[in-house]
Amino acid sequence: MFYEDMEQLGIASPTIEPKATEHVQEIIDMIQGLIDKEMAYEVDGDVYYAVDTFKAGYRLEELKRNAECLMADIDFLVVPTAPTIPTISAVNSDPVVINSRNENQGRIVLPLFV
Repeated sequence: MFYEDMEQLGIASPTIEPKATEHVQEIIDMIQGLIDKEMAYEVDGDVYYAVDTFKAGYRLEELKRNAECLMADIDFLVVPTAPTIPTISAVNSDPVVINSRNENQGRIVLPLFV
């Protein structure tokens, strides 16, 4: 019935039809990679996706593209420095200590080689 409906809608048939059951280990590895990157998390054996991280990732890519255009004619850049970039779990576990490390920020000049 599915194929008949697709044909009536004028949608072409797929050229390949992979079965999820034939790729279970790849799926597990991909999900574990998302957990490792804190883009998903496990609760009682179930995995939930941190949707905000995907939205933030798309926004970051958009900002990167915009920045590339804006920075095309820049010869150097002055930016603040931070000792580390903490993970979400580190901030959640002790936000006071993590944020107190940022008080000693300095400035650095980075030459841009084009």
